[in-house]
Amino acid sequence: MKHNPPVRRIAITSLVALALVANASPAAPRDGVGVDAAELKEPLPEATLTRLRCDNAQNPLGIDHARPRLSWIDSSSKVGQRQSAFQILVASSPALLAKGKGDLWDSGRVVSDESIGKVYGGKPLASRARCYWKVRTWDGKGKASSWSGDAFWTMGLLKPADWKAHWIGHDEDTTTTFRQAQWIWSAEGDSTSLGTRHFRRIFDLGPGQKVARAVLDLAVDNTYALSINGRKTGTGDNWMKPGRHQITPYLRPGKNTIEIEAANIGASPNPAGLIAHLRLEFDGGTPFDIVSDASWESSADGTAWTKGKALAPFGQGPWSVGAMQSGPLSARYLRRDFKVEKRVVRATAYACGLGFFDLSLNGKKVSDHVMDPVLSDYDKASYYVTFDVTKQLRAGENAVGVVLGNGRYYAPRPTATTSTQTFGYPKLLLQLEIEYADGTKESVVTDERWRLDRNGPILESNEYDGEAYDARLEKRGWDMPGFAGTSWEVPNRVGAPLGSLRAQTMEPMRVTQIVRPVSVRKSGPGRFLVDMGQNFYGTVRMKASGPRGTQVRMVSAYNVNPDGSLKTADNRTALSTDVYTFKGEGVEVWNPRFRGQGYRRVEVTGFPGTPTAAHFEGLVIHTDMPRVGDFQCSNEGINRLHSALRWGMRSFMRSAPLDPDRDERQPWTGDPAKDAESEAFNFDVSSFYTKWMDDIGASQRPDGTLPDVVTYWNSVIFNGRPGVEWPSVFTIIPDWFIDFYGDSQLGRSHYPAMRTWVRTMNGYTLPDGTLPATSFGDWCDASTMDGKTIDHGSTPRELISTAYQYNNCRIVARLAKLAGEKSDEADFSRWAEELKAAFNQKFFDPTRGSYLGETQCGYVLALKFGLVPDEYREKVIANLVDDIMVKHDGHLTVGLIGMQWLMQTLTEVGHPEVAWTLATQTTRPSWGYMLSKGATTIWERWDYDTRDPGMNSENLLIQAGNLDAWFYQTLAGIDYDPAKGGFKRFSIRPHVLGDLTWAKAHFDSPYGRIESAWKRDGKRFTLDVTVPANTTATVVVPGNGGKHEVGPGAHRFLADLP
Repeated sequence: MKHNPPVRRIAITSLVALALVANASPAAPRDGVGVDAAELKEPLPEATLTRLRCDNAQNPLGIDHARPRLSWIDSSSKVGQRQSAFQILVASSPALLAKGKGDLWDSGRVVSDESIGKVYGGKPLASRARCYWKVRTWDGKGKASSWSGDAFWTMGLLKPADWKAHWIGHDEDTTTTFRQAQWIWSAEGDSTSLGTRHFRRIFDLGPGQKVARAVLDLAVDNTYALSINGRKTGTGDNWMKPGRHQITPYLRPGKNTIEIEAANIGASPNPAGLIAHLRLEFDGGTPFDIVSDASWESSADGTAWTKGKALAPFGQGPWSVGAMQSGPLSARYLRRDFKVEKRVVRATAYACGLGFFDLSLNGKKVSDHVMDPVLSDYDKASYYVTFDVTKQLRAGENAVGVVLGNGRYYAPRPTATTSTQTFGYPKLLLQLEIEYADGTKESVVTDERWRLDRNGPILESNEYDGEAYDARLEKRGWDMPGFAGTSWEVPNRVGAPLGSLRAQTMEPMRVTQIVRPVSVRKSGPGRFLVDMGQNFYGTVRMKASGPRGTQVRMVSAYNVNPDGSLKTADNRTALSTDVYTFKGEGVEVWNPRFRGQGYRRVEVTGFPGTPTAAHFEGLVIHTDMPRVGDFQCSNEGINRLHSALRWGMRSFMRSAPLDPDRDERQPWTGDPAKDAESEAFNFDVSSFYTKWMDDIGASQRPDGTLPDVVTYWNSVIFNGRPGVEWPSVFTIIPDWFIDFYGDSQLGRSHYPAMRTWVRTMNGYTLPDGTLPATSFGDWCDASTMDGKTIDHGSTPRELISTAYQYNNCRIVARLAKLAGEKSDEADFSRWAEELKAAFNQKFFDPTRGSYLGETQCGYVLALKFGLVPDEYREKVIANLVDDIMVKHDGHLTVGLIGMQWLMQTLTEVGHPEVAWTLATQTTRPSWGYMLSKGATTIWERWDYDTRDPGMNSENLLIQAGNLDAWFYQTLAGIDYDPAKGGFKRFSIRPHVLGDLTWAKAHFDSPYGRIESAWKRDGKRFTLDVTVPANTTATVVVPGNGGKHEVGPGAHRFLADLP
């Protein structure tokens, strides 16, 4: 038998040290270890304390937590560097902090080896307080480090009385604009006859009448095409959704003509009608209204005109008021001039604009944020954003401007497939506080001194249907001092949103990347298809020049039809159409401001000339969470899959976990849960999910249940009963936070709500002790391919509900123990055991070692949650492996639920090679099959390519599950240890699988960067790891490498593979 030499572990601090140590002749090794860190005997460098964070953010502005939590990282590369104690100073000024005076808090020397989540314990913090802080540590030998650099945070407005500003806006019901109008039609023949009729209204504008705003509201049963003075300006095809047309640029002094080509269509005669209202507003004059009535003219062919016929007043006849939806709404532009007559030392703006807003000072936007503030259920909470605008102010005259978009606050779509709720009309609350060098203060607040304009270039903006922009309506200099704005109106004081006002403390949305088109081709007469080459959520930016009034339409979607045209059917009722009208002034650059779309391709019509790739860019938009990790390996298919998964995450994370396309875009509770772990290895999602857990908690119903969709804009209960498995995200993520981030605060803060919910769901148990089949189950598993079964899959939903309720009881028992709630701990532990017994009694067949349905999802849940009786565990594992490798020939069958747990469970039960087979599979159902069909993100269904449009997205995380985390955890080997959360203690245990010859990953943990990189050359295996200061790693080396406990520093391990 050949004798394998012992593994060598080499501790290194630099390449030079590596060379010296690797070539040295070490002392006799202990337990196969060549060189121990303690034997290097290098002088201990002082700690290098970096990445100081307050509530998981660096230097946050305007927080509203009374006791924020402070964290830092020791970035020292010294082998063995450990913290034994720390001291935090918090001062009210940089000068005091520089003198070492913590007038707000001096923690003193605190014996602790932890550097995350240290709760501020100083003086109570008032609104607007500025807090400057630093930290130092002591190492394991009692030596103090130097102080860190300075960091800071500021407090927001903590009490309602701190707000001196008023909510302002302009509320208008676009359905009641017709109240003086009449439904009309041609006087010739029957008004139910099918066919086309023309209608017109001629009016005069005097030479002294300068039109400031002209808005035409129009509805036709069935379709219309509108022209003003012979120029086509808009169309419509649903009388229940009136069109709103800004026609100011089309009017002229003297005679003006409104002409409408209206069609009554259908299989048989049906009611036809037209109703219109034109509002003309003048500079310095009285507004004037024109409404549809019997004075309008009609024609069969648009040449011979006669008087029309009035059919019914608004709200009567077959056209009820209740059926008519609110129409599109233009953006509000608000401004105010003010003077700065003294030297400014600080200026802070607190702003909440609903739905979305952009804030500018003296003509420049104050930040790079997109679509502020974060989304929420506005009946529960709205968020304000804090900006430091000191540098934007100047001596003398200043101007503040705000563009106010509809967002999801005003988003009426009551008849859409997934209906949306409207909370009211756009509104603004803004308070600009200026502090002068002489100690005085001044505030500029929203009130009647502001001015508002509704006739700006953003004619309409809707997340689903698109944004329309008419550059001819731009008001040059509107947000600069001295702008006249004589036609602008005084805004109204409007009611506040129903929910509380809270500080936005999570990362904002931003444009994080620009994608260049890979091709532009002609797709039909006057049509061009722009291909970005990658699915993502965002907008398209156009750079072009064209004659004044030229209108370009851009429709976004992912894929193409067999004939090469854009496949819009997957958008369902979402129009996803952006429209730009040129002003005719050189090269014009535009992109939608207040909406986005999951897309890859854009169909362009009306472009002036022949477009090229240089005319377009894709703007990638998502919540701008810090990137914390990356993974690569020698298998290019796995690398492509990793890339697709990351693109999907970015599309998904938009101030809440939202699907990025079609007419849903809802925060479904089933999509994240354990999947959040994959996101967390790539991005710091701690603030993101902290906020979303707040949203879920706020959505809890009076009876204690939780919705399947967090009630921002929609609420769903499946089959009339509340579900268990999808809302379990409310227990799973706080529990996972303890392990991954070392953060128990999220679980503590939501413990009462979680306890109520799990206890409530226990009340739904059946007489046999299990839970009924509810919710959506293992959504879209492989059994649903080609429509063979309904979408909740083949795993019995009562099995899934009971398994999840068992897991929920275990989680709440754990949190009860942390909270010292002994009675709760005992109750939930008992309920968990009762559920386990009932689960196995009903669903488990001990003779076969199988669970009801014999599905991969059923086996995985039972194994992962610890439901399998110990004596049958190996039998169940064998059945799972057999189902994958034999029954399904190396393919998975799971859907949304099973996919969250499958890959890690296979590794944990000793079969990572089976998981590798699934990860590298290329025939359906598999991720490799998706990639082979050109996918750049993960499909919603395993059979997207053969299913009809509808619920069939190209860019969802349903089938991604927790796969990407498996790359980090199993292939690179980096994983947390629940016994010491936050990667205070972690493992590096890479698996050499399949054809892999190398793999590497890094992850910026709460304690610092962890690195794992391995390669094999024949049977020779080399593993390089980096362990951050103040942590400990258990390294398990493949082959004869053995298991090693190592401390901070860089280490190399050499071993032989079998």
